[in-house]
Amino acid sequence: MRQSTHKFEFKKKPKEISAPSPADTGPPPIVWMLAFAHRVDREISDGVFPNRVATARHYGVTRARLTQIMNLLWLAPEIQEEIVRDGRSRKISERTLRKLLPVSIWETQKKHYSKVWIDIETACKSPTGRKKSLSIGEPV
Repeated sequence: MRQSTHKFEFKKKPKEISAPSPADTGPPPIVWMLAFAHRVDREISDGVFPNRVATARHYGVTRARLTQIMNLLWLAPEIQEEIVRDGRSRKISERTLRKLLPVSIWETQKKHYSKVWIDIETACKSPTGRKKSLSIGEPV
């Protein structure tokens, strides 16, 4: 019995299909966190959960992490709206936003937020690509 071996060759290379990277699909993580904070706040005020401890237990996060996320609600409403509507919010991290939270006056918070964007845009254009850390004590 003869065995024949056939080599199968494509005439053209098959097209490589590249899936979009997870970072490029859907809303940025900071938008999800902000929406989650609003949802949890509503659930607690509606009585779905008695407190944050029960909420953290339900969602499987630590109380500390839930507090970090819930603290995003202390951002000025205009900043929250801009984060949700603006496409560049993918460039800003939750850690950077948390640095704005000690500033309780919303007008000052908005000035610092504008400065954060100037620093981010500058870092994106710099050859090193390193972000300058935000110091809240600096004059704006």
